[in-house]
Amino acid sequence: MLGPRSLPVAIYTTLLFPTHLAFAQTSASVSAAPKASKAAVSSPLDPSFAGFGIEPSNLFSFTGNDETNTFSVQLLQNLADHSGAPPHIRLGGNTQDYIIYDASYTSYGWEDNANSQSQGAIAADSMIIGPGYIGALDRFPKDTPVTFGLNLAYSSSDYIERIVTTAKAAVDGIKNVKLYSFEIGNEPDLYL
Repeated sequence: MLGPRSLPVAIYTTLLFPTHLAFAQTSASVSAAPKASKAAVSSPLDPSFAGFGIEPSNLFSFTGNDETNTFSVQLLQNLADHSGAPPHIRLGGNTQDYIIYDASYTSYGWEDNANSQSQGAIAADSMIIGPGYIGALDRFPKDTPVTFGLNLAYSSSDYIERIVTTAKAAVDGIKNVKLYSFEIGNEPDLYL
């Protein structure tokens, strides 16, 4: 059997000296398939490793507004039933940095902020959400792990109060799904 350095030498020699080709082909056999030891075998992947990213402005496309979107919710439940665990949902993206939370806004969906004060092509306070947003998120299958996106682009004097209020609303309002983590900001290069 050839050693690790013998194969390149044999190939080089064969190319330089074609008369030795017959000798090179019969003197050794080379196996290109490495043998795996049992120690190198990994454990099976947890079936819940898969996940989905949902742009915050599109949450209601998946969950429904006033009425639940049973089709999407059932699809996620089917995945949970088949794999043994619901997929992780990342509720984040560019529009998380345009959303501000207002507890007095009770409708499902989001609305354009008529009193937007932030700068930029798309203002960091251009969309308003309220408790209905949290309620819509809670329609996903029980114990669905959720990473919740928070607005980092908003920079008015009450920015700390706004981000804390939004995070607290998520912590207090989520009952069915599992709040896994917060993602503070998305692609800050878009607004810095």
